[in-house]
Amino acid sequence: SGEPAAANSRTAASTEPKGGGREGAASLPPRCPSAPAPATPPILRAARRIAPPRRAAAMIHEVAFRGHPNVRSLHRTTIEVTTARSLTPAGDCIVGVGASHGCAGLPDGLRAALRGGRTRVRITLLAGGLEYAVVGRGDPRLALSHPDDIVIRRSSFACPRTLAVGCDGAASDVPREMASYLASPNARGVLRIEAPA
Repeated sequence: SGEPAAANSRTAASTEPKGGGREGAASLPPRCPSAPAPATPPILRAARRIAPPRRAAAMIHEVAFRGHPNVRSLHRTTIEVTTARSLTPAGDCIVGVGASHGCAGLPDGLRAALRGGRTRVRITLLAGGLEYAVVGRGDPRLALSHPDDIVIRRSSFACPRTLAVGCDGAASDVPREMASYLASPNARGVLRIEAPA
């Protein structure tokens, strides 16, 4: 008479959910395969700023001068300033008189640079708020010994008055507005000389 009860007991045991006898325990979902590890990010190197090449330091020297009523600035191969205070119409290469000095008054460092082979030299006229520049070169033959005159030449001719040769401009190329300004005795100008140090 106790056998049916035992059967019922075995049936109940067979239907009991697994998991330690805890009722309502949910079954775990199947595990996903492990995802690959993320790739190591590339090492970012700090950008380096490349500085532009330095320009060679330049020596700069200025010669002051003044205008004159006979300044014509018509010469096709030279430009000149002079310490002389007078000027005739024949001096059509002269753009200024009463200069502070001639070639002999140039600083020793600049003189050495101008004699150092084919040194590139820039000569700028500044007057009346205007600028006019020419580029030429030095030469070992330059004496730079004249006490009164400074001459800039298109040609390769060298004498004690010559500052630079092979220049790309002359008195006739000076802007006419500047030439007109320098034709006044009240005009003031500067001859700026730049050469590598």
